[in-house]
Amino acid sequence: MARGGGPSDVDNDDILAFLASGDTPARGQTEIGDAVGMSDIGARGRLRDMEEEDLVDSHDAGVNVIWYLTSDGEQYVEDQIDVESVQFNSQSDSADSDT
Repeated sequence: MARGGGPSDVDNDDILAFLASGDTPARGQTEIGDAVGMSDIGARGRLRDMEEEDLVDSHDAGVNVIWYLTSDGEQYVEDQIDVESVQFNSQSDSADSDT
């Protein structure tokens, strides 16, 4: 997979796994970047690369851009990624975060 920006130790699969996790099918690039440990700008670069590969798509929601998996992205995640094993920095989807 192409790497468009951000730390080289962050894999695109981590971003795809984050989009596939939780109850929210669409997320902002800041939330995505925070979850995988990269900047907003780095996340946007990676997401744009994955958009060109038809793994994700975006929608302009006023001042924010939201990102979500395409059907090809969903299939890639299902075939290639164990979402349960990926650790995220964000606790927004964790049931244990209300401590």
